[in-house]
Amino acid sequence: MAEILVCGGDLRQVATANSLVKKGHSVYTYLVNPVSLLSEKCVICTNPKAFSGEIVILPLPCSFDDIHLNSSSENSPEIESIFMAVKSTAKVYGGKLTPYIKGLADRRGVKISDYLENEIFSIKNAKLTAEGAVQIAMENMKSSISGMNALVIGFGRIGKLLCRLLWGMGVNVTVCARRLETLAWAEVLGYKTSNISLMNYSLKNSDLIFNTVPARIIDKTKIPADSLYVELASKPYGADVEFALSNISFGIIGSWVQGTTIHSF
Repeated sequence: MAEILVCGGDLRQVATANSLVKKGHSVYTYLVNPVSLLSEKCVICTNPKAFSGEIVILPLPCSFDDIHLNSSSENSPEIESIFMAVKSTAKVYGGKLTPYIKGLADRRGVKISDYLENEIFSIKNAKLTAEGAVQIAMENMKSSISGMNALVIGFGRIGKLLCRLLWGMGVNVTVCARRLETLAWAEVLGYKTSNISLMNYSLKNSDLIFNTVPARIIDKTKIPADSLYVELASKPYGADVEFALSNISFGIIGSWVQGTTIHSF
């Protein structure tokens, strides 16, 4: 069995560490929180230099600013310091690695791989994200979501799977996208469609709003106060998170792709 260092991240890193322990691996954790949820068999590291194993698992995304490790620590370390600490023969895995981060690893002679570039992983991750989004909708609406109007912004992996789940539950689904060929695919699959240029009208008539596009394309003032807004994209998100948190009566803001905090009210 291998010695594995799990670094930073969110609850998914906790689950990863615990799963690896169950498989019999020797697991070390660095800035993985909350510690209270980790298996007692995990070894807590305060310095990655103490790790002498061959496998390092960084979070998804690895970093939000290309410099610091994605972690809950107020003084999150620079990613380069981790590359400097581990053995050059170690295999490092991370999610959503930028060219800059890959360059840092290369300069330190560290072999690094992006598991988000694995299509199988991405598809399964999208499936879980879509299921989580539907669960959020069911738990936070005052009545059954069947018969409600849902606007799904973006029609990539997550958008496609989300539409399929919502449609199967009797939700009226409208796909909002920019490219005409994307809208054509959504239409032939049986969904209503709306071009992004008409998004404000689509928002006004939606009970459920799911955004999967990582770009500020949503006019935050047009989000209905009585709708449920679910943010599934990575930063910078589709709308102003702070505005949405303070102004939408029933809302969820978060990022299941990134694993950032899900806020509900």
